[in-house]
Amino acid sequence: MAEHILHPVILKKLARQWLNEDTSSFDFAGAAVGEHATTTEILCKSAGIIAGIPFANAVFKELNCNVEWFVSEGSFLEGSSKVASVSGKSRHVLLAERPVLNCLARCSGIATITNTQRKILDNKKWNGFLACTRKTTPGFRLPEKYAVLIGGACNHRFDLSQEIMLKDNHIKIAGSVKAELHEVAKQLKIEYPTILIEGSGGVNEDNIADYAGPHIDIISTSSTVQGYRTLDFSMNVCC
Repeated sequence: MAEHILHPVILKKLARQWLNEDTSSFDFAGAAVGEHATTTEILCKSAGIIAGIPFANAVFKELNCNVEWFVSEGSFLEGSSKVASVSGKSRHVLLAERPVLNCLARCSGIATITNTQRKILDNKKWNGFLACTRKTTPGFRLPEKYAVLIGGACNHRFDLSQEIMLKDNHIKIAGSVKAELHEVAKQLKIEYPTILIEGSGGVNEDNIADYAGPHIDIISTSSTVQGYRTLDFSMNVCC
């Protein structure tokens, strides 16, 4: 399970960071509702793949809220789906609401677009790796990279210390690299059969199939973690 790669200490740190960001001082609305017990439900109002449950759980845990999920991480949701029931002190449930919904909306949007692109490649019978790039939201890289895994792709490098990669600015400084992707990939594989070859640059749902070829091992794209459409989640009080 992909959620098992998430370190519990890091989850706790992120949850506290998000809660502090959303309520850095006095919670006036929370004071008005008080601490009597309440139950709410989380609804997903658009179709897609749900992701981000471990992060939501971490937020609820910080506020001593109990949550029951009616769906599993990575499952496909139809529109107007009830995904969870949350109970706890009224002001604690409301403190959790926005960080939880933000995380679910973004992670689910990423998982959905990633899964769409992976299916396009599968339909072309391309068995290489679809990977995301480092063009993530500052401070939100871990949830976004995690959501890509839930959508069925893999992570590229998490930071600059992982893997050597020459990009446009490196090429301008060092010289030039010939373009014509598939022909060059073929020649490289003949000369160096064990290397991994990556296709990248402006990859999206409309052109991703063009990058898939017998000599391309990895297709990387930032479209899964940048400019994605979020899923619409809400939280409604039941009692």
